[in-house]
Amino acid sequence: MDNAIQQKLDFLKLDPDNPNLLAEVADYYIKQGGLDDASSYIEQGLKVSPEHQSLIFVKGTLAIASNKADEAIKTLEQLKFDIGTAPEVRYNLAYAYLLKGDALQSRDELLPIINEPQVLPAALLLFARACHHLGEMDDAENYAGEYLKQFPSDAEALGVMALIKLDIEAEDASEWAEKALSLNENNLEGLVTKGNVALTNLDKYDAAPYFEKAVAAHGRSGRAHAGLGLVHMSNLNLDKAKEALEKAVKFMPQHIGTWHALAWSQILSGDLHAGKQSFKSANEINRNFGETYGGLAVIAALEGKIDHARELSKKAIGLDGRSFSARYAQSLIIANAGGGERATKMIEKILDSEVVEGAGSLKGMLLKLQKNPQHKNDYTKKH
Repeated sequence: MDNAIQQKLDFLKLDPDNPNLLAEVADYYIKQGGLDDASSYIEQGLKVSPEHQSLIFVKGTLAIASNKADEAIKTLEQLKFDIGTAPEVRYNLAYAYLLKGDALQSRDELLPIINEPQVLPAALLLFARACHHLGEMDDAENYAGEYLKQFPSDAEALGVMALIKLDIEAEDASEWAEKALSLNENNLEGLVTKGNVALTNLDKYDAAPYFEKAVAAHGRSGRAHAGLGLVHMSNLNLDKAKEALEKAVKFMPQHIGTWHALAWSQILSGDLHAGKQSFKSANEINRNFGETYGGLAVIAALEGKIDHARELSKKAIGLDGRSFSARYAQSLIIANAGGGERATKMIEKILDSEVVEGAGSLKGMLLKLQKNPQHKNDYTKKH
């Protein structure tokens, strides 16, 4: 404990209800990870000064640190109403919205301050994250770059840039990830980027350690669990694939690609009912995504419901003329393979091979879907 905070604690013994001191001490404990201690000081202060702005602000900060996004938003929205557009309040509020998975509201909260001459540097990086989640890749790359001009050795920012580069399929994504990992070996974005680059290069053995390390250090990262699930799928270790992908959709419930990966792992396991439910979950997110209807067409074909499979595959191709799953459903229909063990074995063979020339492989399709930037629920507080 440094001298400054010890001095404040000594002053509190003389003036135990001083709201400014209580707020400062609580803020110190939040930064040190002492959330219970921070909560006690905040509660003590609000009993005697329920409208004290510094205490309310620190209460919102504590809610963020505790991953209680809704509580943080409720607290900070009231504070914003009371004191106007203080940049620190907007930043924390934007952080809370992104923690909740509302990247659009997070970005909009930062818009009034992001281009101000005295902008909070951290706001640049948070804005880049929000834009990345929204698929606004030019802004994501530009604002991450602006932050890195000021802090070129910031591991978190280097990792964010690596992930952006991965999702725009830039050749230097791996280089950015290596920079991040050289400063912090557990950097989430760096690990996920390196893992995905390895998977893209069809090196599942090189990919696995990155995702395993990411999951171990960041257990709430949907993207880390999704990558590990794809590695297990590549090895046809379907039980582990399903386990990892079920965790991934828990932490990224709004990401279509992860629901698709889970559905295919379930299909490969022969659990067509579960696969159907996963595709239906994907359809609830976006009802105009061709691959979802193509996946449902594959299941219908495997169930022997050929007319329904034709109907679904036609709809899928109408939405996406290059739909992999729809083309595969058509191959099942043509082969009259629906409903048997033979059909399941056929699916296993397509992980690394094309069913129709130009349609790609199942692995390639799933990797492409995983790199969709709209991972709306994959942002967690870094302590």
